[in-house]
Amino acid sequence: MKRARVTGLHPTTLGSLKSTPLSSMTANRETKRQISEAQPPPSPVPWDRAVQLGVPESASDLLDRPKPQSSAASHSSVVNDLGNAKYLANNRASVHAISNRDSQASVDELVAFSGAGFTDSGGSLALWGVELPSQADATQQEELDEANRESQSADRETLGESIRAACEVSRTRDKGKFLPNDALESIVTRERVREELSNHKLGQPAHLEYLADEIWDVTISQGKETTRRRIFAILGLIEKCGDIVDFIQNDLYDKDLPFILSDEAHPGRPQLCRKRKNGTTEPIQFLNKWRIPVRESFDNNQWQLLAPYFTLLTESNRTVSHYPLADRIILPLIESDEVKQGPGHAEGGYGDVWRVKIHPFHHNCCKNTDDSNENPSYAVKRLHHSNKEAFDVEVSNLKRFSAKDHVHLIKLLVTFSWRDQYYLLFPWADENLLTFWKSLYPEPSYPPRDHNLAAWFSKECLGIAHGLQMIHTAEIPSSDRQPCETSLQIHGRHGDLKPENILWFKSYEGTEQGKFGVLKISDFGLTRFHGTQSKSHFENVAVSATYRPPEFDVAMMVSQGFDIWSLGCVLLEFVTWYLLGGAGVEKFSSDRAKDDSREIHQDVFFNFVQIKEKNGDLQLGARAKQSVVNVSRSIQDSSSSAFYPDLNCV
Repeated sequence: MKRARVTGLHPTTLGSLKSTPLSSMTANRETKRQISEAQPPPSPVPWDRAVQLGVPESASDLLDRPKPQSSAASHSSVVNDLGNAKYLANNRASVHAISNRDSQASVDELVAFSGAGFTDSGGSLALWGVELPSQADATQQEELDEANRESQSADRETLGESIRAACEVSRTRDKGKFLPNDALESIVTRERVREELSNHKLGQPAHLEYLADEIWDVTISQGKETTRRRIFAILGLIEKCGDIVDFIQNDLYDKDLPFILSDEAHPGRPQLCRKRKNGTTEPIQFLNKWRIPVRESFDNNQWQLLAPYFTLLTESNRTVSHYPLADRIILPLIESDEVKQGPGHAEGGYGDVWRVKIHPFHHNCCKNTDDSNENPSYAVKRLHHSNKEAFDVEVSNLKRFSAKDHVHLIKLLVTFSWRDQYYLLFPWADENLLTFWKSLYPEPSYPPRDHNLAAWFSKECLGIAHGLQMIHTAEIPSSDRQPCETSLQIHGRHGDLKPENILWFKSYEGTEQGKFGVLKISDFGLTRFHGTQSKSHFENVAVSATYRPPEFDVAMMVSQGFDIWSLGCVLLEFVTWYLLGGAGVEKFSSDRAKDDSREIHQDVFFNFVQIKEKNGDLQLGARAKQSVVNVSRSIQDSSSSAFYPDLNCV
């Protein structure tokens, strides 16, 4: 889709309007509206950069180059425009509804301003039954209209005042303010844009209509949908709306934001610069006419209009997007437990985790933006390290399962980098399995140990085992295979399976799990994948102490057998909860610590012993603790209880 480069002001004047039939003008505008209504989101097509963007070949290296399809081991989609193009595409219907209403009004206004005097196809004046006023009457009416407009403008909030009043405070530690997308739509309407342009006396009505189109209409620029609404809003904040003409002439759009304020070329005289694709900056020369305080004001105010729109993983969107965010970006968070609970309130093995809510108009998963209950909470995980390679490893592990949507494996929804740290977004769980046992349902009589609970318990245990099996044997995605390979099995391990890393969701995307919810394996920070030949040669890592197998203490290595041991320990505690409740789980843990043969007692499931070989040599071995044996026997003895048959029959 070609967009003509604007090299000057629109030449149309009232005089030239008189040579254009109103029917033709209306038909053109109707055609534009129909295209706006019916045109689907553009699909990528081959195109000539130099021809379609009007860029000389000598400068074509500064444009976007086609990106190869990334693999599951890398980010599936890097979003460099803060998600604004996706927001415009996702909200096309509402955007064009506004456009259509205002477009009809604009035709009426053109007729009123032009005095309904146009020529027909033969060149004769066509009045269409309208009685033209005298020149004196017309002048008097224009003066009255101008006085009315000035009076209305004086009583109405300025554009900047409207924007400031609609800004919301981000629930991050620095509490920056951002303008939500819905507020931008309701404030920077086509009608409001025309009004502001008229107040700045930027030309005749037809010229104002052209400028309003250039600001408000959705345009395809370098393959991305964009507008100039955010730029216009920033100019409203600094009372420079009239300078929008310069941005139009120089082909600058919202997608070019943020501008960089730099005094590298002239120390003490900062310039606003546009960031090129190769990472360098180019001064925006026409903005040098502004005084330095005005440039600084633009730089400071632009961030209020740049809160990102996050496109999360969904059934229809199987891509995990990554957003590299500038340090001064304001996150559109309307709730955040990080601020409420302070640092260190929830720590995973490799990061801090807390609950957040994103503004409903800044992500794609709010089912009803008018109902706060339909806006879900999410878990944000901030990694302890800032190493990109370690981040890529964790993300690649999660993405292997997110696309397959296994019901018992947590899904990664989106990632972003901000202020030299990496963040991952997940669905927010109601509890983890440990708190489910000890706090949520600690009583052995509730929920009732009947057939329904026994069926749920058995299905969840089986589901966790299936989820772990998927980790242990996964197929490399087609994007990662060599051309000669049709399928390749890889062998993985979780490495940190424990009740705290098994999350409980009371309800999850319509999953039919009854009132007891669903369990999901999470925290893949230790997960690794290896090819068939190296499946038993996994590296040594730090792991949770309680659920580690004996061989880890001997060889300090983690393999798939590590996970099987850990799973057995977790399931044994799960059965203990089923039979004895939360108190039974607590006592089991206490008994294991007392029953330890080490000098400093540890809560593990085994003790080391000396085993005498047939030849008389002593060999270091391991044996399940007596407390573990006792619990296993008590479970078998429970076969005479009232509820054990329900569990056994399932």
